[in-house]
This record gives sequence, structure tokens and C-alpha cells, in this order.
Amino acid sequence: MMRAVVTGASGMLGAHVVKKLLEDGWDVISVIRPGSLRKRPWTADILRETEIIEADITQPVSLPQSDVLVHTAGVMYGRTLDVNYRGTLNVIRSANTRWFVLISSILALGDSLRESAREDQKCKPVTEYEISKYMAEIAAFKAFGEKVTIIRPVWMYGPYTTNPDIIYLAKLVKMGISPVIISQDLRIAMVHARDVACAVSSLIGESGVFNVRGPRMYAFGELIHAIETFYKKRGIRIVVPRKIVSIGSMFFDIARYLLLSPDEIPIDKLRVKYSPKIDLKEGIEETLEWLESQAERSSRSLAPKR
Repeated sequence: MMRAVVTGASGMLGAHVVKKLLEDGWDVISVIRPGSLRKRPWTADILRETEIIEADITQPVSLPQSDVLVHTAGVMYGRTLDVNYRGTLNVIRSANTRWFVLISSILALGDSLRESAREDQKCKPVTEYEISKYMAEIAAFKAFGEKVTIIRPVWMYGPYTTNPDIIYLAKLVKMGISPVIISQDLRIAMVHARDVACAVSSLIGESGVFNVRGPRMYAFGELIHAIETFYKKRGIRIVVPRKIVSIGSMFFDIARYLLLSPDEIPIDKLRVKYSPKIDLKEGIEETLEWLESQAERSSRSLAPKR
């Protein structure tokens, strides 16, 4: 049986990658932050079928031998250089694997996104997050040469999410407010975490950089409509102007992404091996159902016992 090591296995993408690899018949070793199962108890059912190693990748780590190491661990906020770059260096130094898969981000392109999102476009990272992802890519290529797959997902969503973007949008719509960033027609690229996990599985052994997005590009208004449809509520449209988004992009990477978002993010290289399947409406419904189930479970656990 082939062995896979997955870092960040208790995260949204990591959990989907673990599920997919288990379905494919891999022996999986899950690397998680100490205590993360207590913070994310929903992952326990997934990871119980794997060997679990608790490790802080910002410190030197010891990893077992594997046929593939899928490095999904990372953060969008806070200590991005420590986790995304220096943490990747620690994982690389301890990796004893035949193939390395790095989950990067479309934002590794930085300002180049204004021009093109092609995989061969020169990266011009600006924010600390963008720099951390770009430097991690360089480190992976330097260490593994042609035995590395770089995955650049776009705006990712799905069950097991703890990222605030979709959560905040859902809360606003429930309150009767439907924010529109810049324009309802603003082109955005989104991808369900399960499609990213399937892409990872399909691309093991394929060298190079691969963009990963959903089946098509969307208008921002489609995202808001999908959330409104789920809650059966149409909120008051409030347009957030480009100037405000520009200011926000200095502090929030999702605002930076929306500001830079090109009309098209090509996935021709990806489609040779895998074609994304989950459309936005279906994926958002699944995501919000999961978020609501977690909220209900939390409220039950906090309810006074009689």
C-alpha cells in the first residue's frame, strides 16, 4: 500500500485531502497542530482512519518516510511568514518522500494577477501572505526539482471551513444585508475544497505549477444570490466601492484577491488530469448546511441541562 503524509490534516483542505486519499486506497499519516482536534472536533471522524502525528511545523519536525507528502498546512492571517514559509522549510528538511505536493495560492502571483493568471506568469508578490507563498514555492522547487507539484487554488470554500469570509457573508445575509464588492459583475474564481483534493490526487507525479479553480468563473452577484437562496432571504444590496476594497486589501488578503481578481484564471493544465465538478450554487449550499449544523450543535452543547 502506498503511504501519504498530509500536513495540516485537520484544516478544511487537509481533511478533504485525507478523505480523498483514503478513498483512493492510500495509507495516510495525518500531521496536525497539537490540540487541533479539540478545536476542530468534526475532523476526528475523518482522521481516526489514519495515523496521527501532532507537530508544530514552525519548529523542527520529524516526519516518517512516504511515497508522497502533501503539504496543506498554512495560514492566511497572522504569522504567515513563520507558518507558510519557515514552516514549509521545516517540513522540507524533514521530508523523506518520493514526491512533494505543495498547496500554494493563486495570490503567490501578487500584482501579476492584474496582467494574467497563467502558471508561467512571473510572480510579483507584495503582501506578507503573497511573499510567504511565493518563497515556499521557490523552496519546494529548490529541494525537490522535478519531483514536486505546486497547487495554486483560488478562493476556497467548503465544509470544515473556519475562514471568516463565507461565514461573515452568510451572517450579513441572515441580517438582511447583501454586500456587493465593487460590482455585482465583478469576476471571481472560487473552488470547493473537495475539487482541490481531487486535483491533488490526480496531479501526484505531475511536475510543475497548476492553477485550480471551479468549473467556471463567476460574478460576485452569483455568490451573494447563492447565499440568499439558501437562507430564502433577499438582503439590501450595499455596494462596497473599489477605494474601500483597496484600503482593505492592505490588511485582508481576501480583499486583495478581490481587488486583483482577473477576468479569467486558466486551468488548461489542470484539465488534462482533472476537470472540477462542483458548481458554486451546489458548493455554497453544502458549505452553509455544514456551518448551520455546527452552529446548532454548539448551541445544544451550551444549552443548560435540565
